[in-house]
Amino acid sequence: MGRKKALYDREVFFENYLRLRGDAENYNDLIEQPAMFALLPDLKGKAVLDLGCGYGPSSVKLHALGAASVLGVDVSKSMIGRAISENSADGVRYQLLDAARLDELDGRFDLVFSSLMLHYIKDLSKLFRDVCRLLNDGGELVFSMEHPIVTAPEKGGEDVKNENGEPVGFMLSDYAKEGKRTVTWLQTPVEKYHRKTSTILCDLINAGFEIVKVSEPTPGKALRDRIPRMRAEVNRPCYLLCKCRKRG
Repeated sequence: MGRKKALYDREVFFENYLRLRGDAENYNDLIEQPAMFALLPDLKGKAVLDLGCGYGPSSVKLHALGAASVLGVDVSKSMIGRAISENSADGVRYQLLDAARLDELDGRFDLVFSSLMLHYIKDLSKLFRDVCRLLNDGGELVFSMEHPIVTAPEKGGEDVKNENGEPVGFMLSDYAKEGKRTVTWLQTPVEKYHRKTSTILCDLINAGFEIVKVSEPTPGKALRDRIPRMRAEVNRPCYLLCKCRKRG
């Protein structure tokens, strides 16, 4: 039996994802990315690993912010190919690599940056240990993932709306039942893993990190007024972000 094709190497999903990211009103660019970059330390002269780099926009931005070198890794051939063709720069290189095999990666880094990838990882505690090993003393991990409130419902989350169709709440279920979830996103069945927030934070601590800051960004009033579908975000944040430091 052949190896299972990476999610972002499925043609329909990949094209739908690029179309989504090309939308000027996408959540990544308006909510998640600004919050992620706000957590970054001074990058001048530092070596950075962009874990789950996708097609590379964050890798070139990290380099532009002063990083001496950036290695972007991703499990998707389609993503790495597009990163090389569209987001190449001196000091930035890309490598095809499954995050589950980080223990095969040589080198040391001052920062590991990971945007919206960790909810796809089956063995998150191992990944945190691998990342800690790759970091220099005092090095930092900055990551975002789908919020556990969002990943919890086994049948997919549902906004509660009033008679005017306005979101007034969120139907949360199955929060304490950790494990695999399968949802349909961008016309494709997508597998991800739900964990309680406490499990994620404890896994970080057990891997050798101290937690510096935790963030749950939501859109401000101006964004909610301009993009009505974002009004639901005040009821359930989409993202959980964390900045951690390797303990000495």
